[in-house]
Amino acid sequence: MLLGPVFYIELLTLARRRRYFVMRFCYGALLLYLIWQNFTAYEWMPRFAVSSELTLQESAGLGRAIFYTFVAAQSIILLVITPTLTAGVVAEEKQRKTLHYMLASCLTSSEIVLGKLAARLIHIAVFLALGLPIIAMLGFVGGVDPNEVILFFTCCASTSFFLASVSIAISVYAKKPRDAISRAYVLELFWLFAPSIIRFVFPVVGGPWLKIYEVVRPVNEWVGWSSPFFVLMQATSFGGGTRWLSSIFWMIGLQLLYGVGFAALAVFRLRPVYRNEGDKAKRLSRVFGQRGRWFFSRPACGDAPIYWKERYASGTTAFTKVTSAILAFLVLLLLGYVGYQFAEPVVREILVRGFLASVNSSEVLEFNGFVRVTATLTFIAWTLGTAAAAAYGLSGEREEDTWISLIATPLTSREIIGGKMFGAFWKTRWIGLLWLIVVVLGLALGAVHPLGALAGGAVAAVDLWFACALGTFFSLRAKNSSRSLVSTIATLLFLNGIYLLALIPFQIENSVTFLGVTPFVEAISLMSYEDVSQFWSPTHAYRAVQIDYLFAAVASIFAYSLIALALTTYLVVDFDDAIDRPRTLGGGRKPRMPARKPIAAAEAEV
Repeated sequence: MLLGPVFYIELLTLARRRRYFVMRFCYGALLLYLIWQNFTAYEWMPRFAVSSELTLQESAGLGRAIFYTFVAAQSIILLVITPTLTAGVVAEEKQRKTLHYMLASCLTSSEIVLGKLAARLIHIAVFLALGLPIIAMLGFVGGVDPNEVILFFTCCASTSFFLASVSIAISVYAKKPRDAISRAYVLELFWLFAPSIIRFVFPVVGGPWLKIYEVVRPVNEWVGWSSPFFVLMQATSFGGGTRWLSSIFWMIGLQLLYGVGFAALAVFRLRPVYRNEGDKAKRLSRVFGQRGRWFFSRPACGDAPIYWKERYASGTTAFTKVTSAILAFLVLLLLGYVGYQFAEPVVREILVRGFLASVNSSEVLEFNGFVRVTATLTFIAWTLGTAAAAAYGLSGEREEDTWISLIATPLTSREIIGGKMFGAFWKTRWIGLLWLIVVVLGLALGAVHPLGALAGGAVAAVDLWFACALGTFFSLRAKNSSRSLVSTIATLLFLNGIYLLALIPFQIENSVTFLGVTPFVEAISLMSYEDVSQFWSPTHAYRAVQIDYLFAAVASIFAYSLIALALTTYLVVDFDDAIDRPRTLGGGRKPRMPARKPIAAAEAEV
């Protein structure tokens, strides 16, 4: 074939993997659900009580609503699945120790890299093609300009090519698939949001930040105009028309140009990077010394080696740490700016009227909304990060060839499982610190009632315990980290909202439908003083609704606590049986052996 045998074998293997069939089915079901939601919105129109037929204007409005919903859904799916499908293609070959065989063969670097890239792009194109029947049916409804359809699919193609090229270039430099995937997602978040944050926040803050913005402005502009979010934010400033269309074409051109550059970088650096991997480690050891650390000394291991390893022997690369720190700084800067806009009127209100007199003011209630939104989004990131870290805990030991040496030690199952679950929580502690700062700030300014802060903390603690137990469970049972991660995240998404698709035909209109949706539970748990006073007022109109919400929150916490306890108990009790290890090696009781028959009796039976 034109791209070589690597392209052909990648197409065959991708077509036979069952998880991709499941992904396509779930994506198609999601699109159908979104169409259903747009159509049912018209049933609430007053005219439907008289006639169920749509006018031409209403039909065109329905077509536009479905198209824009499809655009949003497909854009998000595209940004999520592209790094997952392409970031680990070369790193997987390194991990399986098959890349050196490919490099020693007659295959060129372009055949290896471009063959894998082209096969993955074709697989991504299948996801894009799933929406074509919906777009074709919208022609009977009207309201959609064909030029907009062509422009949207062109943007999807260029964005997919750019993200895939960046991901495969990262995969060339990464040693393990999980490092490549994590770096790809970090860089994608930086590419999407950092240019907009820098452009809109730095000039407003002023001071030294304005001087920094003037220095980084040229680079920020060249990076920003290739980001869809940056272009979308610019659209609010100059509106539509010819300038909006030219910015879209400019974005497509930059994405194609940068994509070609990253693909060429992956091709030319494949063999040199692989040859220099050992020399790089030696150079780093010479620079930083044999201890590996200059600034921070590690304490003694003590009697808890797994806890010590998870805390001090981090597997995160310096590249991921630096990029994560930069992105976190930009997010904190944005949250600080927005939070100041909400907190400043609250502080003035407290200074004028006092703390207790201002807890029910409009400014405090608005700040409570900011706290709820920020804390809930932070809570979601905290849960997903903890679950992902737990999913890599035990499976990562297998991939690093340290699993046999780990289970051969006299460490008990309680020490191993407890250490891995603690490590998952420890790796995301900075996200938890951000959540704590937001909640404490709301508590200090009277936006969050003390009972609401305790309830929000209880929900976060239970959900994190469940995420650690769930990720560790799949990490123990899965063959590799990728399957463990996908299973963990898919289970969390199902329990936190996807199951609501099955409840649509029943049209349940109470909080029972949100049973188990922990972001919803976290948001309603951060109650204000007004919410608490309304709950204790027997004559208040919304008291029944609040009782309904309280039942959903308590039931969710109780259910997740039981599931987390059951998973943790299973992991500790049946760990040795699951890995086929004698219990005596793990410090447990020795299994009872069947009694032997006397030799004379055995010979008589023979």
